[in-house]
Amino acid sequence: MSHVQEQVQEQSSLLKAIVAGIGGINKCDHTKKAMQRCMTNRVMAGINFSGKKNKFPFGHSNFFKVIKDVMMSRYSCTEKEVTDSIVNYLKWAPERKDGGGRK
Repeated sequence: MSHVQEQVQEQSSLLKAIVAGIGGINKCDHTKKAMQRCMTNRVMAGINFSGKKNKFPFGHSNFFKVIKDVMMSRYSCTEKEVTDSIVNYLKWAPERKDGGGRK
């Protein structure tokens, strides 16, 4: 394994530990809290899961992979359940404080 790959693996492990440490009462709450702590509503308003309508595709991001891995291991849920929770949370980002509103 190259030095760069080792660094990426190390950073991913650190981010997983941080996301896992955030906690929540269930997978939806934990997902919501992880996203709130890592992104503002304004940033989330420019994101959707698939990248449609000129938004950033969160479903292809490394952060999605980290959240998915943490939630699936902690709550024994499926990838679809994690995806649905994230899609629903991102959907309402423009409506939340500092989300910028709908265009």
